[in-house]
Amino acid sequence: MSHKKPYLVDSIPMSGYNKSTAPMVCLSKCETPFNDGVCYPETFSWPVPTIKSNQIWIASNLYWWGNNFAGKPVLRITVTGDKGSSTHEMIVNAHTAEWNRNVIKPATGVTIHNDVRSSITHESRFHVARFTFDTMKVSNVTVDLINAAPYGKLYGVAAIYGVTLVNNQKIFQVKEPHSNAGIESLTTSGRRVALTKGWDIFNAPLATGSVNWSSRNLNNGNRTFQATFDLKGAEPNHEYTVGVHFFEPKGKQLTPIKKFGGWMVSDSRSTLTRDGQNATLLSAWDFGLLKTDAAGNGDADFSFNIPSSTYYIQFTVRKGTCRPSKGQTSGCAATYRTGGKFGVSFEVIN
Repeated sequence: MSHKKPYLVDSIPMSGYNKSTAPMVCLSKCETPFNDGVCYPETFSWPVPTIKSNQIWIASNLYWWGNNFAGKPVLRITVTGDKGSSTHEMIVNAHTAEWNRNVIKPATGVTIHNDVRSSITHESRFHVARFTFDTMKVSNVTVDLINAAPYGKLYGVAAIYGVTLVNNQKIFQVKEPHSNAGIESLTTSGRRVALTKGWDIFNAPLATGSVNWSSRNLNNGNRTFQATFDLKGAEPNHEYTVGVHFFEPKGKQLTPIKKFGGWMVSDSRSTLTRDGQNATLLSAWDFGLLKTDAAGNGDADFSFNIPSSTYYIQFTVRKGTCRPSKGQTSGCAATYRTGGKFGVSFEVIN
């Protein structure tokens, strides 16, 4: 069979390097309904050539599982490096789920992809879970099966389609066990930038805040865009609306942004004064909600494909719900933003 192209999520290759439509690894308690005479393992490890990383992304599905062990861990991911080990558990119906049942309530950082059948796998979807750890030089990734759903005298299968290590500048795909290539390296743009109080509200609580974003040109008229908003010590048990504002820097002539990700709040050029600064806005788009817990901590992750262009942006966290098209405007004031003052310093997507 032909060597398949990778399935990309935010420019990161999640799967497709296998020479068939099979997962890169299946874990179970020996015999499964595959009825292929194979005793599948309960653990698997991949050596990694000391790659500096701070995230691991895993694409997976469950077979012959249904809702068994819902809310309980199914897989344990251990990332080992020069600073020790970081362990993460994948919860049934939160981080992964049965491939053909819409029962998942995604945990933070989990996305569901329903467009993979013709590209990679016979299944109609798979689940991508993201876990963050302190930056270190990773030398090994181990996946252990914690539970396996009973299926008569056999057991269900936890199928892994892709394991990818990520940092702010590089992407490294862990290859399937039989590969000699080791990793795939791609470059991407992006960085982590601080959120501070303003433009409109300056007395809201905040210990720390940040947006970790990345973008990559797909060379087809589009580019990927991913942003993770993180708040600590903000208002407890609260819902914020997060998104982005597009600016026209002085000396440039740009057009309003008619297409991006999320929903459009405005798409007309306007010159405003906020934060004691004058600046020209082109558009505003919001991505969704960020919910905090009782300590005021919360994060939210968003991924889109966007038109290839150069964008000058500041990320924003609004006071509450903001949907002007539905008459909801009481929460539209900006509580936190990147770039310091209004229209002074931009993140540039190009």
